[in-house]
Formats: sequence, C-alpha cells, structure tokens
Amino acid sequence: MNMKSVTIIALGLILAAGSTTFAGPFSDKVTNDLYNGNTVNGIPTPQSIGVGYDLFNAVNRVSGSAFTKNEQLDNGTSGPISSKFVANDAYWDMQGTTAKFFVLGYQAKNTNNLGFYTLNNNNQIVKNPSILATVGGPLVTEWLGSGSSADPFKVWNTISNPYTSVYWWMDSISWSNPNNIKNLYSQPNANQDLYDHTVTYLLEGLSGTKVYYLENGVSTEYTLSDEVYLVGWKDKWFDPTTGTLGDDNYSNIMVLYDSQQFIPVPDPNPGTVPEPATLTLVAAGLAGMWFYGRRSRR
Repeated sequence: MNMKSVTIIALGLILAAGSTTFAGPFSDKVTNDLYNGNTVNGIPTPQSIGVGYDLFNAVNRVSGSAFTKNEQLDNGTSGPISSKFVANDAYWDMQGTTAKFFVLGYQAKNTNNLGFYTLNNNNQIVKNPSILATVGGPLVTEWLGSGSSADPFKVWNTISNPYTSVYWWMDSISWSNPNNIKNLYSQPNANQDLYDHTVTYLLEGLSGTKVYYLENGVSTEYTLSDEVYLVGWKDKWFDPTTGTLGDDNYSNIMVLYDSQQFIPVPDPNPGTVPEPATLTLVAAGLAGMWFYGRRSRR
C-alpha cells in the first residue's frame, strides 16, 4: 500500500469518526431475542443469568414485584408495577440544581467506576474526572442495600450545577490486569466497538414508595415518584465470534434514577463522538506518515 492510500484511509477514519449516525446496536443475541424464547418482539432482551443478580431481581428489590425473567421487563407488569424498555437512554436531563441517583448492586469481577461527561462545541467528549460510584471486584456479586431503613442504599451520589444535562461513562478495570481499562460511554457510537453497553427500563407504580439511603452514617428517607428508571451496564466488548458482549446480562452495575432527579431525553448529538485525545492521536499519526513519506521519496 502506497503512502497516498494510507493517508486517504486515515482521513476516511477521521471523517467516519465525525459523521452523524444513529445509535449503535445491542449484541446479536440480545437484538434477536435469543434470550426471550426466540420470540422476536423488536425489544432487545438481556440474558437472565439466574444467580439472583439479574436486572429483574433489582426491580423486585425496589418495588416488591415478582418478575422472574428479564424478558418480562420489556413491556410487562407484576402487581401494580409496570416495566417498559426505554430506547433513548444516552442523555439525561437533571430535574433540579442537584440530582441524586442510587446504585442498587452489581454482578462483576472487574472494578467498574461510574461518572458523567458532556460535549464541547466540537461535539467531543469532555469527561468529568470525578468517580461517582465504584463497584465490582473480589465479591463479584453484591446488593448495596435493600432500600429499607435497616438496610439503606450504601452507594449513591449527586450531580450539581452548573450541569443541567449529562451523558454517563463507565471505566471497567480488569480484575486480572489493572492496566487493562475499558472506557465505556452511554452513547453507543462513542464506544470502541460501537455497541450499546447500557439498557434502561421505566418502572411505573412506585409513587409514594419510601426508600432509604445512608448519608453520613444516618439512614435517610427518600420518597420515590411514579416514574423510576433502572439502568444496567455491560463491561465487555462485543465479540464477533460469539455475537455477544460477554454473557449479555447488563447487570455489571445497576443504577436507579428517580424522575424527580433525572429523566432520559433524546440525544441532541447522536453521532459518533471520539474523545479529543483520539483525534489528536490520529492527527499525529497522519503527520508521522506524511513525514515518513517525504523521507522515503528522498
């Protein structure tokens, strides 16, 4: 391949990185409902692992419902609680000057850190470095409180002004190699594999439900609204040989957002959004290839 061809390909990668595309896909088996009895209903369904730390388990703990499979969360009911899949879940509006969220639990061997990001005027990611929650590690599975006064939620945090709308990031640190870190984003097209690593459900019927969280050692009461969102993350890259993101369970970290605090809204910037460092590295690579080409022609 000559130098001109390499340069054209590299420029094509930059243009592709800045192009506007629709949200990336879920893994093949999730998209094609292979975890839903092969009944394709157009709603992606994460796998139910069956060890007590699935997404439907998280819903049951918060609401007192009796769901038995993740597929029932697509568009189902259990008693007074209804659940619906939410397609637009990359971008979240804060509903006040300070917005709170709760981490319910996790099923993860990796250490997963949760934070948020915004976009600059060039639609590039500006990642806030603050880690808002950390889960995973040696315990592999854990519920971080039941939300009762005796067992309040232990992991929670807030985002405050000047932020009004945010995207979310998760850094996943490999349990076997701390230098192996996956940078995941709520915008699928910002991910290295271009796949969607979050799944979200709207839970209705919880109006007036009281939950508790641990603040400064004190069990503090919080009253849920009628609309609550459960968000699950997956910390594995897409594997084309299996068509999956690991076990496709999307329960590596499970987060609860009350609509009084955050609501998901359509992403105003749905295109691919590389980190500023990515463009810098590509530009540097182009400069290096140009320099090498000049030397080779001498």
